[in-house]
Formats: sequence, C-alpha cells, structure tokens
Amino acid sequence: MNNSVCLSADSAETFTATNVAKCLGLKRDDVLEFLKLRGYIVRDHQRSKTRKGDYIGTVLGIEKGYVKNYIFSNDKASYVHFYLTKKGLDKVEKAFLVDKPTQKERERIDAICREYEKNMKPSLLGKAE
Repeated sequence: MNNSVCLSADSAETFTATNVAKCLGLKRDDVLEFLKLRGYIVRDHQRSKTRKGDYIGTVLGIEKGYVKNYIFSNDKASYVHFYLTKKGLDKVEKAFLVDKPTQKERERIDAICREYEKNMKPSLLGKAE
C-alpha cells in the first residue's frame, strides 16, 4: 500500500494514530491497543488534562523509532502527545494487514492491555523530545 497517497505527514514525517487508522481502514482504538500491547505507548495520568490520561510514547517505543513525543503548551498548561513515525506506520501496517489477529487473540490482547495499564510505572515513560 502506498501510504503517502492517503496520509499527510505532520512535522518531521510523523503521523497521528487517527490518520494511520483511517488510511489503513482500521479503527483508531485498534491501533492504540496494538501500540499499548507492544509497550510503545502508555497513558500518562499525571500530566493529562483528562481523567483517563493522554497517550505518550514510552522509552521502548522511542528507542525502536516507532513513536515520538512532542510537548504542546498553551496559557493554562503543557502536555505531551505521541506521533507515529514512518517506521511505526510500517509496523502497524504489517501487523494488521499481514497478520490479522483472530477474535480470540483480540480478547487476549485486550485483557493483557488492561493488566499492563494497571501495572505501568511512571519511570518507564519516554522523555519528550
């Protein structure tokens, strides 16, 4: 699939999870669950502007080159948001369009993600770039 046709890159050739999902014909939540399961992103409950927490890239995701964190700020606060890199986009595309999980695997993935989120320590969070 030619990703450049349906994706417009943000700054420095990075993409939002929403844009990646739309381009690949996936649900945004499926892309986020995949990234969470692999340990590339996690919810940041400490600096989030919402109770649920915003997703940010972990050290693992940043070191592998799949995600980047960016800091945004306004008059009230600063917050961190992750973006997928080209390498991260390719990883998601390969996982979903080549090796689609079965329903049983999806249920297992969801259970693992919920458990992973409960046990995530703030020290494992990636540094903002």
